[in-house]
Amino acid sequence: MGAWYILQILDASVDAHLYNWEVNENLNVDIQPVISPNIPLQNIPTMNTGYTGIKVRFKF
Repeated sequence: MGAWYILQILDASVDAHLYNWEVNENLNVDIQPVISPNIPLQNIPTMNTGYTGIKVRFKF
Protein backbone atom coordinates (compact mmCIF):
# COMPACT_ATOMS: atom_id res chain seq x y z
CA MET A 1 0.00 0.00 0.00
CA GLY A 2 2.89 2.32 0.74
CA ALA A 3 4.41 1.67 -2.71
CA TRP A 4 1.06 2.47 -4.35
CA TYR A 5 0.88 5.74 -2.41
CA ILE A 6 4.42 6.70 -3.50
CA LEU A 7 3.56 5.92 -7.14
CA GLN A 8 0.50 8.17 -6.88
CA ILE A 9 2.63 11.02 -5.52
CA LEU A 10 5.15 10.52 -8.33
CA ASP A 11 2.40 10.47 -10.96
CA ALA A 12 0.82 13.66 -9.58
CA SER A 13 4.20 15.39 -9.49
CA VAL A 14 5.00 14.53 -13.11
CA ASP A 15 1.52 15.54 -14.21
CA ALA A 16 1.86 18.89 -12.43
CA HIS A 17 5.23 19.59 -14.07
CA LEU A 18 3.89 18.79 -17.54
CA TYR A 19 0.61 20.70 -17.13
CA ASN A 20 1.76 23.69 -19.21
CA TRP A 21 3.64 21.60 -21.78
CA GLU A 22 2.84 22.95 -25.24
CA VAL A 23 1.92 20.24 -27.71
CA ASN A 24 2.02 21.43 -31.30
CA GLU A 25 -0.54 20.02 -33.75
CA ASN A 26 2.17 19.70 -36.42
CA LEU A 27 3.95 16.77 -34.77
CA ASN A 28 4.14 13.92 -37.29
CA VAL A 29 5.82 10.54 -37.59
CA ASP A 30 5.94 9.10 -41.10
CA ILE A 31 6.95 5.43 -41.53
CA GLN A 32 7.45 4.04 -45.03
CA PRO A 33 8.92 0.82 -46.40
CA VAL A 34 11.93 1.26 -48.67
CA ILE A 35 12.79 -1.25 -51.39
CA SER A 36 15.74 -0.54 -53.66
CA PRO A 37 16.17 -2.69 -56.79
CA ASN A 38 19.19 -4.94 -57.22
CA ILE A 39 21.57 -3.13 -59.54
CA PRO A 40 24.72 -5.11 -60.42
CA LEU A 41 27.97 -3.23 -59.99
CA GLN A 42 30.22 -2.68 -62.99
CA ASN A 43 32.31 -5.74 -63.87
CA ILE A 44 31.08 -7.60 -60.75
CA PRO A 45 27.81 -9.34 -61.70
CA THR A 46 27.49 -11.30 -58.44
CA MET A 47 27.40 -8.26 -56.10
CA ASN A 48 24.07 -6.50 -55.65
CA THR A 49 23.48 -3.01 -54.30
CA GLY A 50 19.78 -3.48 -53.48
CA TYR A 51 18.37 -3.30 -50.00
CA THR A 52 15.10 -3.38 -48.07
CA GLY A 53 14.39 -1.25 -45.03
CA ILE A 54 12.17 1.21 -43.23
CA LYS A 55 12.27 4.99 -43.54
CA VAL A 56 11.18 6.91 -40.43
CA ARG A 57 10.73 10.67 -40.64
CA PHE A 58 9.94 12.92 -37.68
CA LYS A 59 8.47 16.34 -38.35
CA PHE A 60 8.13 18.89 -35.59
